[in-house]
Amino acid sequence: MQVNTNANPVLKGAFLVDQLASDAKTFFMTRTINRLVKSGLNSISVFRRNISLNPFSAHFGTFEAKHALYFKSPVIATDIFSAKMLLDSTHIGPRYFYVWDLDWLYKVQNYMDYEQIYSSDLKLISRCDQHAKLIEQCWKKPTILIEEFNYDNIATIFAR
Repeated sequence: MQVNTNANPVLKGAFLVDQLASDAKTFFMTRTINRLVKSGLNSISVFRRNISLNPFSAHFGTFEAKHALYFKSPVIATDIFSAKMLLDSTHIGPRYFYVWDLDWLYKVQNYMDYEQIYSSDLKLISRCDQHAKLIEQCWKKPTILIEEFNYDNIATIFAR
């Protein structure tokens, strides 16, 4: 068993994803989580809605999404489907929605689904300034801006 001998807090948290795909979002998320768990002290997991293998080398646990409902640490949803699942859950820890993409601009989805999620108590994370401005104009101001799953910003969320 390792003991935390420095002043850095032990980080605990999870990501809720639809699936682990061969795309930029999964790459940046995996890279950040691998770095967070490298010390052996931090506990970061990924809960996935659909069965999928991470196409990138992952050094963290992946579990079925239903188990995220009992997770007490911060959870970050990464897409509209996982955000809806998190919103409808009884999860008592901090809840975030990382808006990686502006889905509503090109995907066919019921407007009320977007309204429910973007106007909810989920804390919105924007990927860039341009996204943040659009999200604020359409829904509400994002709580934080995190580019490409920035290590320091994600660590700050999971240290809470």
